[in-house]
Amino acid sequence: MNHKEVAERVLKAVGRDNLQAAAHCATRLRLVVKDSGTIDQEALDNDPDLKGTFETAGQYQIIVGPGDVNVVYDELVKMTGVSKVSTTDLKEIAASQKRQSPLMALVKLLSDIFVPLIPA
Repeated sequence: MNHKEVAERVLKAVGRDNLQAAAHCATRLRLVVKDSGTIDQEALDNDPDLKGTFETAGQYQIIVGPGDVNVVYDELVKMTGVSKVSTTDLKEIAASQKRQSPLMALVKLLSDIFVPLIPA
C-alpha cells in the first residue's frame, strides 16, 4: 500500500474544503466534514486499499486497517494542514456542529459501545 496515494484518493473523494477535522483510532480515519453528501462514496467504496466507510455521531469514518491508518492519517495531515486532534476532541467537534435529539443521543451511545467491537 502506498500510504501517500491512499491519502490523496481519500482527500479527493472527501474534498479538501469539505474536511474540518481529522483523527484516527486503531483501524479507522475519523473525519468531521461540512457536508457528507458531497463525498464521492463510489470512489471510496471501489478503493482496493480501503475496507469500508460509515457515518456515525457526526463523524465520517473510513476503515483503513491496523498498521496503515496512522501513516495514511499523517499523510492526510501533511496535505491539508488540518490540526491533529484526539478522538475525544473530534467527538466534541462533531457534537458541537450537530445537537442531537434524545433518541439520536441514545443511538450514538449504542454505536459508540458496539462499533469498536466490530473487527476491521
